[in-house]
Amino acid sequence: MEKRTNRYKITLFSLAVLFVILMPWNIKASQEAMTQKTTFPVQVIQKTGDDNENFVILIMGDGYTADQQDQFLADAARKAQGMLTWSPYKEYSDHINIYAMQVVSNEQGIGVYGGKRPDTYFHVTVVGKASQFADGGTDKARTLRSELEEKYLDAGASVGTIHILSNADGSYGASTNSLFSFSVNGSDNVNGTVMTHEISHSIGGLADEYERYTNKANTSDTSDPDAVKWSKLLGFRGTGITMAGTETAFAPSRECMMRWLGQPFC
Repeated sequence: MEKRTNRYKITLFSLAVLFVILMPWNIKASQEAMTQKTTFPVQVIQKTGDDNENFVILIMGDGYTADQQDQFLADAARKAQGMLTWSPYKEYSDHINIYAMQVVSNEQGIGVYGGKRPDTYFHVTVVGKASQFADGGTDKARTLRSELEEKYLDAGASVGTIHILSNADGSYGASTNSLFSFSVNGSDNVNGTVMTHEISHSIGGLADEYERYTNKANTSDTSDPDAVKWSKLLGFRGTGITMAGTETAFAPSRECMMRWLGQPFC
């Protein structure tokens, strides 16, 4: 009887030791599963309030390999913080949440129409000076947005706009629509100036002020001060009426972010 009792105690002790050894790994595995909710890791660049109440911006990279994810996070944070130094983003920064998703590409760089085509996740390709998705990149971006909304953001929240930052030099950018805009790591985008310009097409629906007339709020087909769309803003912070890209297109100023990078918004 005593031997049986001792054997029972030894068995319980062994099981207890085994449980103690394995338990930290089980907890760690469980924590990792809870942390990794989306296909790619997500990092918070700025969160000042509930995602349902704030405007949510998602930055994703293209052409950043697995070994370049720290670089992507640094690039995304620097450009986002640079954007928030410009008015009106600066004044509304407490109502903006910004996230970075670490999308991994097999190769570095950006595609060029008719030229090189590195193996990147979104297959962002430059056509002239404009960046755009190719080979199913749009669908991939929409899928990752849905993942973020369903598995990461506060319940019921949605992404307001997505900016794709490509790991390449040069001066390229674009705004496809209210959801997507693009920029690269060129010298004029070190502090996010190009990103600020391009994302403002998407968020504000602003037009470039160096081209022909559009139906956007910041261009006009008349110089009549009573008829321009910004007539109530004339005189405010230097806002006026000036010729834009053609003789029949007018804009609020010749020194404006939507005309020249690095200038304040009009």
